[in-house]
Amino acid sequence: MNARAETLAQLRSYSQAWRGGQLCLVPMQHFFEPSYESGRAERWQIGLKDASDFAVAGLYKEWREQDQLSYSFTQITINADQHPLMQRFHKLGEEKRSLVILPDQNYDAWLACKDPQLASGFLQLYPAELMHSQPALKAPGSALESVASDQLYFLSDAKSTSQINANSSMRSSASVGVR
Repeated sequence: MNARAETLAQLRSYSQAWRGGQLCLVPMQHFFEPSYESGRAERWQIGLKDASDFAVAGLYKEWREQDQLSYSFTQITINADQHPLMQRFHKLGEEKRSLVILPDQNYDAWLACKDPQLASGFLQLYPAELMHSQPALKAPGSALESVASDQLYFLSDAKSTSQINANSSMRSSASVGVR
């Protein structure tokens, strides 16, 4: 599930993590959105023009289940009605949304931020001229929109990685970095 930046502080599902500075990075190579420019939904792949990996802003929650910690996360979205690329996606007449792609030089500052007002400053549209989109290839013999991963990797520091089961639906395989 995605979380709307405009309601992070108000919604019970996200407000505690937002106020607590439980910010994370959701790394990916691309994400998918529907385009209706042809009159019907067509799946499009969106990424960076230079094809490099990137990360989007997210929030995470953690809780104890029996003898282990469990985690879930959400990706943060913002209004993209005026974004030259992202305004092309979703149904005509509906609000256009975009994941918040963070520039890599902001990763550490995002993860270290504990002030919701300062964190809000990171929630900006990524420059369209640095992005690329194309029709997504369909998986042979599959009606699935994307392959979901049932594993997340949480980075608690730069030296260690632990594998955990994910309790979140995902649109693409990804790792989540948190500090």
